[in-house]
Amino acid sequence: MARFRLLPGLVAVAWIGLLIGAGPAGDIPSIASTYGIVVGKSLPPPRIVGMSFGGPGDRKVEAALRRIVTVRNRRFTVPTLARPLEAVLEIPVRVELASFQLRHVDVEAEFSVDVVEVPVHQLFDALLQHEIGYMIERGRLVLIQSDRCSNSVQHLRVYDVACLPHIPQDRLAEFLQNNTSDPWEDEFFPGGASLERVGDRLLVNAWVWTRSDVETCLNLLASETSPTAP
Repeated sequence: MARFRLLPGLVAVAWIGLLIGAGPAGDIPSIASTYGIVVGKSLPPPRIVGMSFGGPGDRKVEAALRRIVTVRNRRFTVPTLARPLEAVLEIPVRVELASFQLRHVDVEAEFSVDVVEVPVHQLFDALLQHEIGYMIERGRLVLIQSDRCSNSVQHLRVYDVACLPHIPQDRLAEFLQNNTSDPWEDEFFPGGASLERVGDRLLVNAWVWTRSDVETCLNLLASETSPTAP
């Protein structure tokens, strides 16, 4: 079966809607950092958001990834990026050096970051070109080499999809599998991402990039569902 992906413009529209829904920038004062990272308001949680089985520390990190940041033409190394992220987001951040060493990535090599008013998790999209990814582990944000992030770490998320009762399970599964970036489990790729719908809950076991795509797809579908009139 041919695979289809979400059009970039469609994803951009989703992000613009979330940013507009977050309200004026003055709602929560920005924090100007001496490290060159400016942290502003947080994106509101989307209508459908995955719940992890992690503790309060993991949920705090997930909330921090929705903070809006601006970094203008600043140069970092992996360690010097970790320190300001920890300071301005107020969460523990560590670097898994072994993952970079395994791929012969020099963590002391400098790189430039230039983003304007994007969520922290979208900042990491820009960092992929420098082979920097992330994972959440025991209440910490862990910077890891991007190959390890995308290929080795899967986590289970549970989504409340009660607002999508009109979409049969097989059609929902096909839509998600055709519009996400990583391979799904089948006879040709055992061990890939997987999903199962149980009543009003959708269980997705996948990598961080796939989960982000799944959440975007689910919220695009939910945005087409009109609230029930009182």
